[in-house]
Amino acid sequence: TAGPHATLIVTNAALTDLLIYPSTKVSSRSRSVDHELPFMVAYMTVMAYAGVPPEKVIEYLAESRIFKAVRAECQRIVRDIRVFADDPLSAIDRNAMNHPSQLYKDFMLGLTATYRTGGDVRHYLEIKSSELFAKKMEEVRRLAEKIGLFVNVFLSLNLVLSLSLYAFFVV
Repeated sequence: TAGPHATLIVTNAALTDLLIYPSTKVSSRSRSVDHELPFMVAYMTVMAYAGVPPEKVIEYLAESRIFKAVRAECQRIVRDIRVFADDPLSAIDRNAMNHPSQLYKDFMLGLTATYRTGGDVRHYLEIKSSELFAKKMEEVRRLAEKIGLFVNVFLSLNLVLSLSLYAFFVV
């Protein structure tokens, strides 16, 4: 039979899960969107060159199966437009301001600022696309360097260990 201490342990575990779960969801949302953002921007750039306005691109992305995290963000924006009768730029701004990803926030706020001031949206999308892909390439390069370092350490340790064992058995 379980005593009062067992329920205390379960309660503490549940409380810990309750406290950790929101931060885990926020970081997961941020990481997922950061991963898909360069591809979304490239998609928006191609659509902008085809003459499709950003609001329509967001509607397409909300219904498409291409992205998962970006689709969820676009669905939030479309919900704000349709349910709360926000104008598209205000809905995009609200979504960006409440988003945990700084990259996403900067991109979306820059997009709406460019659109409001009458700037060249296609040029903005093209520049951001190249910046985000350059950043993604740098991340891949750093990851490859880390993997190379781990492989070198692993091989070195195996070599030292095998030579040590050989020397031990020879002696």
